[in-house]
Amino acid sequence: MPGRSWATLRDEVQREGVQQVTLRELRDIHGTARLGRYVLAEIAHELKLNKILFTPKRLLNGAYNDKPRQDQVLWLTIDEPANTAALAIKAVENAQEEGGRNDELKTLKALRKLLKSSSGSALTKTSTIRQSVDQARAALQDALNDLEQIEEQLKEQ
Repeated sequence: MPGRSWATLRDEVQREGVQQVTLRELRDIHGTARLGRYVLAEIAHELKLNKILFTPKRLLNGAYNDKPRQDQVLWLTIDEPANTAALAIKAVENAQEEGGRNDELKTLKALRKLLKSSSGSALTKTSTIRQSVDQARAALQDALNDLEQIEEQLKEQ
């Protein structure tokens, strides 16, 4: 979309709830010709300024993603306390950042805590959280696929 801005992207994400974008789209919004370590950092900064949460985080980390590809996919959602998708993504990321052998258990506990703290009926809460978890799962699967591609590239070197 020509003339797309960070504000336009925020409006789209707000409307969609969760949106999938490529690094190419974000690069174009940023207005640069090439992706690189510093451009990734600047894009991450712009998303944060616009209160747009993104996952997987590593794709905008130049130390990890030292050869960014335009077709790499990020999932975006608005970073607001009432946004269940954002809460679910943060719960999953926080549990994974803690590391250790019980990542799944930590994730489950974080999601249970989220369930207890959300407003609305229990059925509505679980349905909303299930959708958020499914979206987070898809984003995490995309991240695993990217990791496998990177590992294959490293093996070829």
